[in-house]
Amino acid sequence: MLNFIIHLLLNKLKKMKRKALLLILAVAMVSCGGDKPKNVEVSDKESETPDKFVMEIDGIYEKNDSIIVYYELDGSVKYENPTTLKITGSPEIQHLTVNLPENVPVESLIFTASTNKEQTSLMINNITVKNGKDIIDGKDYKFSENFLSDPSFKWDEKNARYTLIHTNQYPPSFVGSEKLKALLAK
Repeated sequence: MLNFIIHLLLNKLKKMKRKALLLILAVAMVSCGGDKPKNVEVSDKESETPDKFVMEIDGIYEKNDSIIVYYELDGSVKYENPTTLKITGSPEIQHLTVNLPENVPVESLIFTASTNKEQTSLMINNITVKNGKDIIDGKDYKFSENFLSDPSFKWDEKNARYTLIHTNQYPPSFVGSEKLKALLAK
């Protein structure tokens, strides 16, 4: 009789396990088959990353100074509302970051490298331009291919730095080259 009772209990347990397993499977199938994600189309505007240009300059500004950055858009330089960065003088290399206005598809850059007439020399060893993940690397003096110095700069070979001339019509400035324009157009 004991064997019969054990056999009955085991059969009941097997049936309960099967029912529990079927119940779990049914719940899983219903929950997985719930609301299906709708196909969402992303418009071109949403998939584009906004223009967020940043110019980084590594250099030595021994005296307090300012950098003034202008950008070119639609073939002309926008002189109104320039981006200005104040610099605290130091004999050490500084990493300077200039954030340009967002959502502006910059075509070229022009920047006044010094507004302080007492700044007689300037060492710059990098000017890099970034737009999101796009980087125009200017390290190891490669920036000289992308930025042309105006007549207010004289290269001092011995000290590997620029001598600045503040008596010209305009303050010492760098102007984006045709190569920079081509790289920014990509």
